[in-house]
Parts: sequence; structure tokens; C-alpha cells
Amino acid sequence: IIVRVIEVNHLPHMDLFGKCDAFCELTLGDREKPGNTSKKTKVHKNAYRASFGEDFFFPVPSGSTFEDLFIRVLDPDVTGQERIGKCIIPHARLNELLATSGESGVMILPVMHKGAARIGKDEQGTILKIEIKCQKS
Repeated sequence: IIVRVIEVNHLPHMDLFGKCDAFCELTLGDREKPGNTSKKTKVHKNAYRASFGEDFFFPVPSGSTFEDLFIRVLDPDVTGQERIGKCIIPHARLNELLATSGESGVMILPVMHKGAARIGKDEQGTILKIEIKCQKS
């Protein structure tokens, strides 16, 4: 599976001095499970719109099915990382893409925080735009 993180729009005001320093962390399956690794985009500093255009490859052994894909949108801070929100792409959707191997799909997903859509500085819902391509090996 190849995941391209395209952009995050309508980010909230997160920093005391400045706007938002956003990055994305992607994990296929439970990030606490041994063997599952997280991958991160670069930090896009001081903006309410972050354009990434970064690709990430997650190998899936032949004959396997996917687990859920978790994408967390974060803001690094002096005290750690503040969660802006997260998106989850269910394994069933990933398996549908695998069945049409070679095809890709662009998804625009709402970024959720504490069970509700995260609202940006411009009072619009924060959204994540990604492209997913599944290929059988």
C-alpha cells in the first residue's frame, strides 16, 4: 500500500505565538502492536494549510488482508505533541482498493478530535487529503 499525504486544510490555532505546526503520523494497524511502525511527514510550520506531497509505503504480505490505517494530525510543542485530530481508514476500504489492484483513490477525510470534527481557525472543518494506491505483489 502506498499512501500519499497531500495536504491538511483549515487547521486550528494551536500555538501561543504563531499559527499551527502540523505533521501527520501514519500507522497501519495498532501502533502498540510489535512490528507495526509509524511513519511521519515533515513538519509544516506556522500555517493553517499544510501541503506535504509525501509518499509512504506499507508492505502487506501476499495473502494477507489489511488492518485499519490510522492517520494522526499533530502539532509539535515544547512539552510534546498536541493532537489536532485523527482519521481512520477502515480495513474494509483498503481491501476494496486491493481488489482493484493498481487503481488509486483520493480521499478527503474529516479530522476528528474527541468524537467531533475538528474546527479550524477559519471556522471550517479541518480536512485531510490523501491518495491511496494498493498493489498486489
